[in-house]
Amino acid sequence: MTKALYAHTPRDSDGNPTGVLYTAEVLPHQYSDPGIAATAHLFQAMIKSFCDVRVTVVGDKVFAAEIRRKNGARELDWRKNCQDLCYQPCDVPTEVAHGVRQLMCSLGLAFGALDFAVDDAGSWWFYEINPNGQWFWIEQQTGLPISVALAELLGGRPCIA
Repeated sequence: MTKALYAHTPRDSDGNPTGVLYTAEVLPHQYSDPGIAATAHLFQAMIKSFCDVRVTVVGDKVFAAEIRRKNGARELDWRKNCQDLCYQPCDVPTEVAHGVRQLMCSLGLAFGALDFAVDDAGSWWFYEINPNGQWFWIEQQTGLPISVALAELLGGRPCIA
């Protein structure tokens, strides 16, 4: 599958996206398409996910939220039909949390928004990290205290989990 590295997202008067490029499946016969050769792409393995998880890291604190369709349907890109999503705080497996902390340290980041897929077997698949990713919508949906952790971090108070 491929995901656009950047796409300007026009919005309507209510602030809803009107022209989003979603993750799309790329079949082997499409690899030689001139459109693919003309620009950079991010290719990832296609994971049949049970749910997706947004992990937001602030200092030493790790916040995680499951993202699922209300009707249980599976979709390649959860950002489609956002009104059909439900969110729930979740725990991050110890080995995943350790890997996240190592990644944050190796990149020298104090903040990151990481996306994962979780398959039916419970395996977590890392997609990407965004060092300036969106986080407030997760706090609004789940009550996770991400803004408090950011304020503490910016105020110089330690954020130790």
